[in-house]
Amino acid sequence: MFLRIWIGLFIYQQQYFTFATFSFNQPRFRISATWNSIATTFADEHFAGEVPHGIFINSNNSIYILNRKTSKIHIWQNENDPNPTKTISGNLTYSFSLFVTMNGNIYVDNRMNGHVHKWFVENEAWTSVMNITSTCFGLFIDIYESLYCSL
Repeated sequence: MFLRIWIGLFIYQQQYFTFATFSFNQPRFRISATWNSIATTFADEHFAGEVPHGIFINSNNSIYILNRKTSKIHIWQNENDPNPTKTISGNLTYSFSLFVTMNGNIYVDNRMNGHVHKWFVENEAWTSVMNITSTCFGLFIDIYESLYCSL
C-alpha cells in the first residue's frame, strides 16, 4: 500500500486554499514486512543495465528505469506487462539519477555532458536546465518546481 502525501498551502495575500501532491510514492512498510519469494522480475539486465542506478516510481505506480549503457529510459505504466510501455532515447552519458514530475516531465543528470536535462512530455524533446561539474546522485523537484541535485 502506498501513501499519497497531500500538503495544504494557504496563501494569505490571495486568500485561497490549494492542494499540491508529490509525484513520487512513499511506501509504508510494516515492521513485519517480508520479501515476496515468488515475485516476478520484470526488468532484467537488458532493460536496467548491468548496474542500475536511476529508478523512479511515481504516484500512479509507473516505473521509470534509466539504462546507463544504452542511454534510454524505460517506462512501465502497467505493472502486469513485462515489456516497457514506452522507451525514451537521449544523449545521456554516465547518468545516475532521474526524477519525474506530476505532469510527466523527466529530469536526468548527464554528468559527462555537464548538464541536467529535462524531457518535456508535451513535445517529447530534451533541453538542458542546469550545468553541473559532478554527478547528481539524486535529483529532486519540490512543489515550487525548484530543482535540487545531490552531489
